[in-house]
Amino acid sequence: MRVLAVPAILVAATLASCGDDTKASGGGSNGPTAALTAAQRSEMNQLYSAKQCVMCHPADGSGSQLGPGLTGIEEDWNEADLTAFLLDPPGGVAASARLTDLASGYQMHMPKPAITAEQAALMARWLLAGRPQ
Repeated sequence: MRVLAVPAILVAATLASCGDDTKASGGGSNGPTAALTAAQRSEMNQLYSAKQCVMCHPADGSGSQLGPGLTGIEEDWNEADLTAFLLDPPGGVAASARLTDLASGYQMHMPKPAITAEQAALMARWLLAGRPQ
């Protein structure tokens, strides 16, 4: 069986869901994530599929051998920090001993995705809202 090396926009971003006492700066304490419109939810569902995020993070929120689950990330991330991370996952992992340690448990590491800052911000909101359909 051949394992495909596909881009996964959220592999390391959700490593925080494994939990420990060292949270990303800001943590989830910065209040609720703003509501998403139906058009924004649709756009993020399409982007999630187009960037092949689902290959490592199944749509049901579970993880895989390639990446962790996405459930519970709102406890460790706020919108601003997750947006910054999504724009440069390798840099985010390199800057965090905790994420570096957690990333070592997966077969591939999240590459820097080809997304705009606006897409990253909306993706962060969408993820923190629990990937609403």
